[in-house]
Amino acid sequence: MAVFETIVIDDGSLTPVSPKMMERFPWVHFLRSESSLGLISQRNRLASLLSCTYILGLDDDSFPLSGDIFEAMEWMQNHPEVVALAFRVQFQDSSETGSAPSQVPFSVRDFIGCANMIHRSLFVKIGGYEERLSFFNEEAEFCLRAIQSGYEIHAYPAVVIQHNASPIGRNFARRARTFIRNEMLLALWYFPLSESLLRSLRILPAILLKNPEWRNYPFHLALGYFEAPFRYLTWSKPRKRFTASEYQDWKALPSSS
Repeated sequence: MAVFETIVIDDGSLTPVSPKMMERFPWVHFLRSESSLGLISQRNRLASLLSCTYILGLDDDSFPLSGDIFEAMEWMQNHPEVVALAFRVQFQDSSETGSAPSQVPFSVRDFIGCANMIHRSLFVKIGGYEERLSFFNEEAEFCLRAIQSGYEIHAYPAVVIQHNASPIGRNFARRARTFIRNEMLLALWYFPLSESLLRSLRILPAILLKNPEWRNYPFHLALGYFEAPFRYLTWSKPRKRFTASEYQDWKALPSSS
């Protein structure tokens, strides 16, 4: 039986992994955080601990549906400028219709956490995910830094990931607050100043148009909106704004989400 490098991180659960489980799987490296550090922090930790070249990024409610993961890995090996692949996502309430999309990889501006493949060492070199974002937009923020560092992100449509998004355990009020905050932070950190100011004016109606269910949380949306400039000033980290031409090049790239 082939034994693959396996690390299981317990993110502060109420019930730690039992000794019997550890005895049953002696090749697995079990780690535990006594308090929950969150998904982003643990994904960064996992990337720093693994020794493999590539990491397949999936959520607990997503899984490969079709396509060859190993062919995707070989494609990345032949394209060292690509730091991550964004796989095609099929959601549980959708089905494939019409003609099949092209299978040829192409440049995109980002990927999403439930369907990607990352070059591990480059991910660590660029700095991993910004952990203070908590959730939402950590992938997009990483991709902005990767592009500034001279790397590329490509869509790889030949691999399809099924994503059965689960409503269990989701705090929608918190999600609304965090999403608008992080959307604004990306603009304040990386976009040309004039564009970031315009985005600040347009962002609330754009979010409500895309996510009408968040109209039920006006207080939390307001909190996130006003938290963004505060975090912009207090979350110190060296960042570089795109020039106007760099921003237009970035904007011309399609989004994978």
